Amino acid sequence: FQFSASGGERLRVCSTWTDLPMRALQNDLDLTVQHVTSGQKWIGNEDLPLRTTTFDVENNVEVVRVGGPPEGDYLVQVSAKNLLGTPQDFALVVTGQLTSSLVLV
Repeated sequence: FQFSASGGERLRVCSTWTDLPMRALQNDLDLTVQHVTSGQKWIGNEDLPLRTTTFDVENNVEVVRVGGPPEGDYLVQVSAKNLLGTPQDFALVVTGQLTSSLVLV
């Protein structure tokens, strides 16, 4: 996905999905946001306390929070790390000082 933002105001990107009814997370999706011009990347839930892995493998809600984001275009990638059941639907929400809609690329 891609969108544009004017920068300055806090930017939030959130993905969530339903999971199979079992004890631990079965279907694991990962959220990555990248500022196109600078190449800077953020990973969903990277600011969780006591996190031990690069990507969150325990939650079916992932959020990227960027305070004072740079102006420009952003790419959003939702990737499947593990899927025990398919198809896997998900929801994606972007808030902030957006200058375009969220577009599938």
